Amino acid sequence: MLSTFLVAVLPLVAAQTTSSKRGLVFTPNASWPEDNKVWVQTGSDLTWYYNYQEIPSPAYSSTPQSEFEFVPMMWGVSPNPEDTTFLKSVTGLIKDKGINITHVLGFNEPDGPHAYGGSDLEPAIAAKAWVANFVPLGEMGIKLGLPACTGAPAGLPWLHQFLGNCSELISTGGEKKNCTYDFLPVHWYDNFAGLASHIGERRANFPDAKIWVTEYAYAHQELEATQEFYNMSAEYFDRIDYIERYTYFGAFRSKTSNVGPNASFLNNDGKLTDIGSWYLGFSATGHLAPGSAINQIQSKNPDDIVITLAIRTPLTKAKKGGFKDTSLEYMIYALLKEVRERSKIDPALVEDICMGNVSDGKAAYKLRAAALAAGFPNTAGASSVNRFCSSGLKATADIAHAITTGSIEVGVALGAESMSIGGDALDQPFDEAVVSQSQEAADCMQPMGWTSENVSRDFNINRDEMDKYAAESFQRAERAQKQGLFDDEIVPIKTKIVGPDGETKEVTLTRDEGIRPGTTAESLGKIRAAFPQWGPTSTGGNSSQVTDGAAAVLLMKRSTAIKIGQPILAKYVGSTVAGLAPRIMGIGPSVAIPKLLAQYNLNLADVDVVEVNEAFSSMAVYCRDKLGLDWTKMNPRGGAVALGHPLGATGARQIVTGLSELRRTKKKILLTSMCIGTGQGMAGLFVNEIV
Repeated sequence: MLSTFLVAVLPLVAAQTTSSKRGLVFTPNASWPEDNKVWVQTGSDLTWYYNYQEIPSPAYSSTPQSEFEFVPMMWGVSPNPEDTTFLKSVTGLIKDKGINITHVLGFNEPDGPHAYGGSDLEPAIAAKAWVANFVPLGEMGIKLGLPACTGAPAGLPWLHQFLGNCSELISTGGEKKNCTYDFLPVHWYDNFAGLASHIGERRANFPDAKIWVTEYAYAHQELEATQEFYNMSAEYFDRIDYIERYTYFGAFRSKTSNVGPNASFLNNDGKLTDIGSWYLGFSATGHLAPGSAINQIQSKNPDDIVITLAIRTPLTKAKKGGFKDTSLEYMIYALLKEVRERSKIDPALVEDICMGNVSDGKAAYKLRAAALAAGFPNTAGASSVNRFCSSGLKATADIAHAITTGSIEVGVALGAESMSIGGDALDQPFDEAVVSQSQEAADCMQPMGWTSENVSRDFNINRDEMDKYAAESFQRAERAQKQGLFDDEIVPIKTKIVGPDGETKEVTLTRDEGIRPGTTAESLGKIRAAFPQWGPTSTGGNSSQVTDGAAAVLLMKRSTAIKIGQPILAKYVGSTVAGLAPRIMGIGPSVAIPKLLAQYNLNLADVDVVEVNEAFSSMAVYCRDKLGLDWTKMNPRGGAVALGHPLGATGARQIVTGLSELRRTKKKILLTSMCIGTGQGMAGLFVNEIV
């Protein structure tokens, strides 16, 4: 619990740091006229304000923008949506009053009804007003804030419809143009976890926009919960780079507050509350223990979902490697047998087994048969899931969620793929009646190699960068294999293989086969393009290998593990998924990772190992550079370019590999992520407990 150090009423001390992001939202001259007198004073952390109007509040009309910046807002739309009153007012402030207006805010909660404070606008009407007032301001160099939608589910569709309507209005002469904007305001009135998740979702949908949190509070809560929320959120906003500004919704006084008296800045006598005092001039970060978010996810509680075993098969070359003649069901059987024997768990305790698999439509049949053959009783359920390349992580999340909800107590998650026998090629095109409705629907048909070339072309990633990245992946994997690092992950698998002479022999597979010793960027540069019909950058040397393999993790609650004597390797913290344009599906980790980190109040500096699936070097380079990933932390044992990418297995294989590396280096935090065909990304977060 953070509350032991967060919620005590602390003495007011001088601020040690200043938050340049922190501002104020208030309605001037309402209920408490002295409101205008208390906010800005020497030592205040406040740097800007808005008041739902296009003119400054009277108390600050002569205050220089450098001391307390006023940001005009167009709250709603007049009966004539093309009215330009807002545009004239703002330009008047600049030209006639000499006020340096640098930012403006869009409409207030246009997806919400008037009864709840929203401007209640149709997207098409709002778009007309935007084009009339905001587009000219943008052309003047003023930064534009999109309309601030509510946190309700309708907010996001409203924004997308609004931008579509706006683009239609400004597109002329057959030339399609997009409405431009600089930042995205958000509103939130619930707990911190929901706030972080909401911001992560908005960031995933608008990855290039800064975030302004222009209204937020934890409404109608006890004082302890309110103060804890305030401290956590303020520290979070100050730390996250893409959150540019924030304003706590505390200017509503307790007599008329619609967020509750404990969330108010002023009490009934018009005096500052503790929260008001802290916000005004005392940095919230001074009340937070360093690393509190990290401490929270590393805390140990009976209901935590933990991993007690994490193993995998060797990864072998499809159609010519060690598993080329091995059926999917035998591969699963062999791995599940190892799970049962190595964990020494009573198989009767396992209530469900979930497998990620992409290419085999009969995967659920095969899993069920393999589980029974491996010694699990018929009381254990079995199912397969398919979210393409994230299927192994999806299976892990499904088992974890089933345990969390009390549906089961113990489960096995695995991912497995025989690309020698299966494959993910579409047998026939999609129905024309479907793909004709949307270009993005049609783009779901694009082969993965095509999407890789889209990424390299759209984001200017050249062949040399990709070959350099791929060479490093091979070299890391080669070093790891020579040092025996994979021995901690891999369990030997006995199988049969048919030789060139037609003879069948039994073999024991112990090593990954895709690693190519001595690989350099120069040697990779000699390989011809794999998809010349779509572009010149992706090759068989800088793309993931077609591979057979499987991986598994055993999950249960911490209390269960302690009760039955299972060794706790790691804690499953959580996972998330995010969508994006299908034609550039490879950049999925660049939207999934920020969303997941935001949900847990973390940033990349908090993470020790990042396993990003190298579907193609184009997407790996993009995600590394876009997110600013520390390359020394990213795939330290190499990735799918060198090890291979058995589609359904990779999401589980990353967990096994990442946790092994954390044990070796005595580090703690693992982040896994992968792109997903048809335009998605997924990410998972884990804590190593063997240090």
